[in-house]
Amino acid sequence: MPAPIRTLVTTRGDHVVTNLTDAQAIARLSAVYGSALLGPYGTGLVDYHNRHGRLTERQIPYCHKIALRLPRPHYESELTPLPSAAPVTPPAPQIRTLYEVPTVTPPVEPVTIPGIDLSAVFAMLRRAATHLQSPAIIVGNLKFSVRRQGGMGVYTSRGSWLGNTDEAGMFVPNPRFVSETLAAEIRTFAADPVGVTARAGRTTGRCCYCRRPLSDDRSTAVGYGPICASRFGLPWGGAPARVPQVAGGADVLRPARPYRPRLTVPTSAGGERVAAVANPNWEEGW
Repeated sequence: MPAPIRTLVTTRGDHVVTNLTDAQAIARLSAVYGSALLGPYGTGLVDYHNRHGRLTERQIPYCHKIALRLPRPHYESELTPLPSAAPVTPPAPQIRTLYEVPTVTPPVEPVTIPGIDLSAVFAMLRRAATHLQSPAIIVGNLKFSVRRQGGMGVYTSRGSWLGNTDEAGMFVPNPRFVSETLAAEIRTFAADPVGVTARAGRTTGRCCYCRRPLSDDRSTAVGYGPICASRFGLPWGGAPARVPQVAGGADVLRPARPYRPRLTVPTSAGGERVAAVANPNWEEGW
């Protein structure tokens, strides 16, 4: 009597419609054992069946799946025919009209900015670079800093790149630079960088060169402190900055202090303390 048609489900969710019994399926695999028709997985199923005398519930659907692909032996002439699969209608081809043109985003045209000379600002940063590792000037919505690749970079105060300077100190804008307001701010700052930073320091009470609050009355009146003035080569109150000498009481010029890296560690109170300070020859070691 022919075996009833049944549907088996593999562990991958594939449905296998078979008209074979489990014995007939494993017999088909055993009949072609050792040939290229069986494959490594089918060979493993036959070996497992020979060792244990049965297949697991997970192996049986795969055994039927492989057996149905093999040629039918002559002694299996009386099998219940499998139902024919419903004809599959191919999807209609997607036809594009000849007049359809793909949408192309036009390139952003760079803003034409008249030449802005930032050589004076670049000279200030190069002078400060002899004392500081990463000198920068932040004023309003702009930030000016020395680039490691050479030249000076111009950014917004939030870090967006606006452009660089060439070897002559002329501003080369970013090709996507589209803000005329920032261009006007750059032009105003380039015309009088010392005056703009001084006015910003007096207005905000914070130095544009070191970003620290101005605590001294004279520094607040000038717009920046004596240390930044000596590092960036700025005038300070019409005369060089002087500080009282502790021993003799005479006024002496404050020397420019070299940059010395510091290692800070958190404290239990939530603050920080200095754990180590590099020696003057810190390039050679701590």
